[in-house]
Amino acid sequence: MDMATPTADMMAEIINALLMPSTNALVAIPFGLSVNIYGFLLSLILYALIGITMASISYGFALIYKIEDALAPTLNTITLPVSLLSGIILPLALAPLWLQDLAKINPFSYAVTATRDLFAGNLQNITILEEFVVMCTCNPCFLLGRKIA
Repeated sequence: MDMATPTADMMAEIINALLMPSTNALVAIPFGLSVNIYGFLLSLILYALIGITMASISYGFALIYKIEDALAPTLNTITLPVSLLSGIILPLALAPLWLQDLAKINPFSYAVTATRDLFAGNLQNITILEEFVVMCTCNPCFLLGRKIA
């Protein structure tokens, strides 16, 4: 297997992961979004880590299934609960305590909290460091799993 192709594919996924939030932020600024520029730049690094993680998971399942018909339902089955448990769709503060506890094992819930703090300019918040540690820990695991599959 040629290593240039997976690396190029991963770089394309990173560019996609960075393009959407950058575009969204630029469009939202005229509507009143105030963004700390340093927090925004740090959030782009976080988005790149998330993009690598999600791309690795997707590629891993694609290598296991080898057919597109089974891949989409599997990814939807995984991404919907992960999205709901991350607090990106509905705030976890409104959720029952057991759901908040369950969300603590979801690395993406830390990403949502860290991104909100970064956009607000709370650069000293410990959740930002926690999320970077969680994502840097998860990425080698997912990349290794992609390589094995």
